[in-house]
Amino acid sequence: MTVSGSGFAGGKTVTVAGTAIKDTPVTVSAASDGTFGVIITVSSAAATGANTITVTDTPGNSATITLSVPSAAITLNPTSGGAGTAMKV
Repeated sequence: MTVSGSGFAGGKTVTVAGTAIKDTPVTVSAASDGTFGVIITVSSAAATGANTITVTDTPGNSATITLSVPSAAITLNPTSGGAGTAMKV
């Protein structure tokens, strides 16, 4: 997933952090126009529901966004079968 933003200090370090992010914090340098983009991986341990991601640059500009993590679910088709029956999960 990509986190991107604008309005940050050009050329400065931008830190992306949150409990839902694997290997948090993630850092990247903002472009000269104050924009940035960085790929993050959602942690397999992320809590279901709303998770806050905070982005801060070295001068102290910051922004937050909420990442919604859905609950895990699986389906089985067909729902029953004898020995040797192929099932799609």
